[in-house]
Amino acid sequence: MLQTIANPASAPLAKSQADRLLSPLLNASGETQIQREMERVLAGVEPVIIGIVRRHWSRDGGARGAASQTTEDQTAEDIRGDVRLRLTRALHDLHSGLDSEPIRDFHGFAATTTYRVCNSYLQRKYPRRAGLKRKLVYLLGDHTGQKGFALWNGANEERICGFAEWQRANRQVTRTTRYQSLTARTENAAGQALAGIDPARANPGDVIAALFHWAGGPLELNDLVNVLAEVWQIREEQREEANDEDEGREDTLTRLADPSVNVANEVEQRDYLRGLWAEIRQLPTRQCAALLLNLRDAQGVGVIALLPMQDIAGLREIAAAMGISAEKFAEVWNGLPLDDNAIASLIGVTRQQVINLRKVARERLVRRMRSMGGTE
Repeated sequence: MLQTIANPASAPLAKSQADRLLSPLLNASGETQIQREMERVLAGVEPVIIGIVRRHWSRDGGARGAASQTTEDQTAEDIRGDVRLRLTRALHDLHSGLDSEPIRDFHGFAATTTYRVCNSYLQRKYPRRAGLKRKLVYLLGDHTGQKGFALWNGANEERICGFAEWQRANRQVTRTTRYQSLTARTENAAGQALAGIDPARANPGDVIAALFHWAGGPLELNDLVNVLAEVWQIREEQREEANDEDEGREDTLTRLADPSVNVANEVEQRDYLRGLWAEIRQLPTRQCAALLLNLRDAQGVGVIALLPMQDIAGLREIAAAMGISAEKFAEVWNGLPLDDNAIASLIGVTRQQVINLRKVARERLVRRMRSMGGTE
């Protein structure tokens, strides 16, 4: 049952500045009329939802392999249902006065909501690909000192990426023959784009720049993720066996990057991360390195990128805490989280010492975060 809750102070502002598509709903009274107007508004944005889900889910799900088409169709319908539910709640809040902020472009609002739901589903189903995407967002946002890249919203609210000069010129995605080759015949097209470049050894920024140059224009971020997943041979796998001392444990460190986190608890999560980072900085450098370079969430995806993404610590600050150079840290960034042998080689200790260092670091942090009110 939908109920209207009067909010005289905010309702006039919302009605005067809201999208005209919403005007009949905001002025509706009576449950039957309200329901009818909500259905009308949702029907108006249904093509937006269907188009984004079809494009976003089918292309960004490149890791699906031989998954049943019926299962994928059901997942797509689940996504659309989730989007409709969220939009219905938003419309109800607007009509009832619970949300005083007007929606000036409901088609844009629906598109943004759909992209977010798609991303949430994809992060849960394809954690390694989601991890790659997080790292790309960080790199393209120019947080690593890799100059010249940019990430911005396209005309349809999709995230697109390319050179910063393209962003300044407000260039949009154009699906040229080369663009379509990259997405449909990735192995052959990427081979041409990266001629003379070994993607396994080259700086990730050089690989991305070569793809942009060859494409000749901006790419949708999800398409770039798919191309690079193929180039770097990133495949979804079962989580690697945990070390003996970590087996059966799911302490607070393994839940730092919950992909289902919502806007309501983002501030709380950021505050918690800020406190956790302050404690991590107090660790000896080798303990810090053993912990951070292997830190991963429950799906096995590295979560160290949360620190710069949440504006808590930059690349150089993290590297300094681990006692390694920023340049060396940048080199291993794309391979995070590292296994124990790689960490041992990087910081000059044995594999068993890495395990011991991380165990001590975890135990100290769990104690400290519990004393701060964190949960284990």
